[in-house]
Amino acid sequence: MEKLKHPNLVAFILMFIGASFSSEFQQMAYWSLGIFWYWVGAGIAYIATFAALILMVFLNKSKKEGNLVLSTKLIGIIICTLILLWTTFVIIAGQSGM
Repeated sequence: MEKLKHPNLVAFILMFIGASFSSEFQQMAYWSLGIFWYWVGAGIAYIATFAALILMVFLNKSKKEGNLVLSTKLIGIIICTLILLWTTFVIIAGQSGM
């Protein structure tokens, strides 16, 4: 397998996809009679965010990381964690009937 040239850029794109699906998947429940699209949106949010988290933590290990790379990695990890917590909160709130 070829080495990924820009894992931070790919992680940012995946993080953006995860955040957009996380904020909008509630509306997908009203697309049809069932809640199929609700779970599809939640699944895409989880998968994209986990993929971004994996890219940032495991695949982006260079020997010399500067302060800027470390700080952007830390900010990305925090954002991914917040996206996952928000998605989980919305699912729990939706299942409890709020």
